Amino acid sequence: MGILVILIAVLLVLAFILLRRDSGSTGAGPGRQRKVLGIGLSRVTGIVRGNSNRTETTVTGTGSGVHGGPVSVDVRSESVLHQNFFLRRDDGTEEPVKMWGLDVPLADGQTVTMIRAARGGLSRYSSLVNHNARRSWPLYTDAAQVAEHLNVVPRPLMALALSAVAAAVGTYVVVEVVMSNYQRVSGWPLAIAIFVLTWLLLWLYRRARAHVLNRAITAEAKAVLNELDNSRTAV
Repeated sequence: MGILVILIAVLLVLAFILLRRDSGSTGAGPGRQRKVLGIGLSRVTGIVRGNSNRTETTVTGTGSGVHGGPVSVDVRSESVLHQNFFLRRDDGTEEPVKMWGLDVPLADGQTVTMIRAARGGLSRYSSLVNHNARRSWPLYTDAAQVAEHLNVVPRPLMALALSAVAAAVGTYVVVEVVMSNYQRVSGWPLAIAIFVLTWLLLWLYRRARAHVLNRAITAEAKAVLNELDNSRTAV
């Protein structure tokens, strides 16, 4: 029991250190970049051109039954909304923007600011601010999707693999090294406990980082809206 408590304490300390590292954020502005979790949040402003929406439907079916008897068929369909447009910048260049699974009201000619999240050569638009509508929309259903894309949190399969490795290594160290001079004990309960604890800590780490990133993206979008309101008031 004492060994397990020590392992829990070590894992908690490691999780705290990982969460605190690079968790601070610096404010951004028109010519600056907000930094959070090692991710840079920047703005790209332009005019919407060629906005279009289409729905892609995928139909799958499975059947079951016995020879000579009735056949049961299960048909399922899944629809995904795709939205595409060009973002025309002040310098005349146009960038294609593709979104899926989201329904963001846009019209040609409207001015928008896209919040781009970038890290280590990877980037993804994470929020859209419509200047005309004075509203913003996150371009994700869960900030963990952005964090995964930018490799700042482990993906679910990677978390399971890391948990398995931690369970194997931790059990070997305790059973074969620490307890080698004592009465032999079964390693399965310890392995299961280490696996579950490691997976839980990685899940909490993932959720905490996603929460921090979501707050930073939301704050950046609100900053754009505040600047628009201030400019309108000044006029």
